[in-house]
Amino acid sequence: MAPGTLQSMSGGFLLGLVVLSWSCTGSSTAPAQVDELGNAPDDSAQPPREDTSSTPRDTGVPLEELDEDLARINGDTGYPDSRWVYSDTVVHEFQLFLTQDAIEALSSSPWTYVEGAFSEGDDYYSSVGIRLKGSSTYRPITGKPSFKLKFNYSLPEQRFYGLRHLTLHAMIYDPSMMAEYLSYGVFREAGVPAPRIGYAHVTLGDQDYGFYAIIETMDKDFIEGWWNDTEGTMWESEGCDFSRYNCYDVEEQGDDSNEDDLLMLVKDMNLDGREMYEAVKERVDWDEVMTYLAVEIVVAHWDGYAENVNNYFLYHEPSLDKWYFTPWSCDLAWAWYPWSSGSIGDYRWLPSDYTKGMFASECWGYQPCFEDLTAKVMDVAKLLEGMPISEQMDELYERIHDYVYADPRKEYSNDEFEQQVEDLRDWIAERPANIRSYWEMMGSGK
Repeated sequence: MAPGTLQSMSGGFLLGLVVLSWSCTGSSTAPAQVDELGNAPDDSAQPPREDTSSTPRDTGVPLEELDEDLARINGDTGYPDSRWVYSDTVVHEFQLFLTQDAIEALSSSPWTYVEGAFSEGDDYYSSVGIRLKGSSTYRPITGKPSFKLKFNYSLPEQRFYGLRHLTLHAMIYDPSMMAEYLSYGVFREAGVPAPRIGYAHVTLGDQDYGFYAIIETMDKDFIEGWWNDTEGTMWESEGCDFSRYNCYDVEEQGDDSNEDDLLMLVKDMNLDGREMYEAVKERVDWDEVMTYLAVEIVVAHWDGYAENVNNYFLYHEPSLDKWYFTPWSCDLAWAWYPWSSGSIGDYRWLPSDYTKGMFASECWGYQPCFEDLTAKVMDVAKLLEGMPISEQMDELYERIHDYVYADPRKEYSNDEFEQQVEDLRDWIAERPANIRSYWEMMGSGK
């Protein structure tokens, strides 16, 4: 566990996004009649909203049992409400409301928030920001887009189970619809700050948009769940390495937003050999960063930092003056490359593939750093071997199977889903032994 962390591990029609649940601060019972944005005819006539944030609805699962289950698989970031969003026992039902003008705005400017409304079960949230997301996975509103929801869009105190944001991934590239769930689980189990994940069935208006993953957003809520000092800044890499600092964007503004800290990290990362090793070791949480790189190798997250210089965040914890890596977009983990005719485990599965990032490359080339990384890779391989992955996949399969089969907008067949699940199960089971064999071959000079 890294120091400073809190955890161990159509014209005028309404679009609606729908998934199941309970109540939270900022919600109210949905009125009998609403306008296009989902607002009551007279909001002032509505009764005051009761703060039920600490009293989730009965889901049929005892709180103690759910707590234990969440701690085992996804961890518990400490807020009493948000853990229900990422429950391992349900698939939620969400509903989103948008005017035709908002729909047209998303068609022309998909990454700009528009105002809408959101409901789940009997709970209703007005003035919610909604936009599309994705780069290569981007799909228009007429397809199966991924969404970002901002509950404090115009109501600063509005939260959904204590959360300011939700990210809904369409899982365009993942036929198993399990890749992120399992890979983030390994990161978290290893002590690396990584998103929690839940699932939702989504409808828009009278149209079924299918099955989505709810991915924890890299925001203040995420920071509060992992670090003691939450006043640091979260930076997102825009597909760049440490060769320059001005290609990192502020994802979450903190009190220590001065770019000097990032500039010093970049400077140290550009040193060579022993100088790099000694300087960076003082600048970052070394145990966490080595573990992060090791998990990328073991779960073959090739679209992350070490192999593709992509999909990672940096957080600066000001009290400790330490930097941390956080993974993102693990839908291509487990050596999966959907643009070929191969299968799970066929792409970038060799540990030595994970040397494209300049820090990773320098670490592989400097023996003391490589020894640190090797020790962490062995630890993570052993961790993966001891995790109940097959049992988790059985439970997850039973929970999501019917939703996957019924998804009218998924971009692969039900047969492909079944095959991907089996291939994924087999590859993960073999991965720890394959990792050890590879390192043995390197040691023998083969």
